Amino acid sequence: MQHIQRFHAAIRKAAPTKSGRLVSNLTHYSPADPEARICFKTGKVRQLAYTASVSVDVAST
Repeated sequence: MQHIQRFHAAIRKAAPTKSGRLVSNLTHYSPADPEARICFKTGKVRQLAYTASVSVDVAST
């Protein structure tokens, strides 16, 4: 837990004028999908999501 507090303190020190709640992969996780990570887009709310990966079996085509 101390590493999270140090991480947040470093962020607050780097940007002391920014307000809001700190959301990071250290503070949020999904019990249903442990691979999920925080994602964000400009103008959108941050949320847990996962990266889709696609594979193709060329031997069967």
